[in-house]
Amino acid sequence: MKLSTILLPVLALCSLAGRGEAQVVEIGFKHAFKHGSISIGLRHGDRHDDRRSECRPSYRVWVPGHYETREERVWVAGECRRVWVEPVYGWRTDYRGCRSRVQLRAGYWETIEEPGHYETRRVQVWVEGYWTSP
Repeated sequence: MKLSTILLPVLALCSLAGRGEAQVVEIGFKHAFKHGSISIGLRHGDRHDDRRSECRPSYRVWVPGHYETREERVWVAGECRRVWVEPVYGWRTDYRGCRSRVQLRAGYWETIEEPGHYETRRVQVWVEGYWTSP
C-alpha cells in the first residue's frame, strides 16, 4: 500500500472541514510492517488549547494579617488543694478512774489532687498576611 493512497484522503478530509470555533478533526493512522510500523497523526481545529482554561489567573491578591478565633482542645491538669484535717480527741479513764480528754490523733494537712480533664477553649490567633491567586 502506497503512502499517497493513505495521505490523500486524510488531507481531503482536513480541507473539507470548516473553520468553526468548536470544530476539531482528529485523524490517526497506523500500519505495521514486518520490520516496523508507520504512524500518521493529524489534528485540525481552532487554536484554543483546552489546557489554558485550567491555568490560574496571573494576578495575585494581598490578604492582610488578621486575628482569627479558633477552638483548641487542651488538657487542664487537676487542681491541687491543701485541706486541714482536724485532730481527733477522745475520753480516757486513768488507773484511778478519772476521765480526761486526750488527743488520739494530731491534726495535719492533706493534699488533695483533683483529676484532670480536656476542655475546648476559644483563642485569638494572629494570622500573617499573604499573597493568593483567586
